[in-house]
Amino acid sequence: YLLGGVLFCVLLGDLGRIPLGSNLFINLLDIAVALYIASVIRPILLHKEPLVRTYFMWTIFIFTIMVASLLLRTGSLPVKELMIAGLYPLRWALYALIPLGVVITVLSQALSQTHLLNWFHKTFVYLALLGFLQLIFFPNLGIIQQFGFDPHYFRLVGTWLDPNFIGPAFILGILILESTLPNSNRKYVLIFALFLALLATFSRSSYLGFAIAGLMYALFQRSWKKGLIVLGAIIVLYLSFAIPRQNLEKSRNIDRVVSAGSRLQSYSQGIQLFES
Repeated sequence: YLLGGVLFCVLLGDLGRIPLGSNLFINLLDIAVALYIASVIRPILLHKEPLVRTYFMWTIFIFTIMVASLLLRTGSLPVKELMIAGLYPLRWALYALIPLGVVITVLSQALSQTHLLNWFHKTFVYLALLGFLQLIFFPNLGIIQQFGFDPHYFRLVGTWLDPNFIGPAFILGILILESTLPNSNRKYVLIFALFLALLATFSRSSYLGFAIAGLMYALFQRSWKKGLIVLGAIIVLYLSFAIPRQNLEKSRNIDRVVSAGSRLQSYSQGIQLFES
């Protein structure tokens, strides 16, 4: 039930964000993940499988490095900011432990692998469905700009309210459906629906992610047919962005060059912060 709660909160996305004041928020997904990990942490600690123990130890090691880097800044940061910053490694560790929790849940027979995959399949499909509903009824998100969100126009953002975040989710969903469902009309319809959802995000980073993930998957499968299908899909993604999207952005005075420049500047600032 707790894992089902996590997947339900995934569907809620940013609609489950709870304001705490002073630009602080907590997401229902974070609470659901914390409760789920708390319920499986003891079996994880007691599990003897080498792969599980190695994954757990690496998670703890990376978490320790993150916390240590914060402690080195204790003299230069206010206590409040230090406490807020400390929540980030904690959140990372909780989310990093989800795969182990899922493994433990299946091995303990609390949930069968068939039911688990069915839950995942439905989550991605419902996420795409909510995205299409948003695109139809709320294509202009300028109204939520006052709450700190980007004013996306005619882009599928779903309940996550960001095309660059929800796009990779559709890529993951396509890979899971492709690798776990038997060949059937239902499988191809679901994959096509997720591809259309990815297409409607008009997210360049997501398109690039699809190209890399799709080609790598075809390479690992050693299937030239799948490689050709991925190449065809990449061409469709490129054409859909390069032709109609550019006309739409020109009509609304949207400069994608400036947007790309701002993103590169943000990457540069992130690198400088890391080096400091």
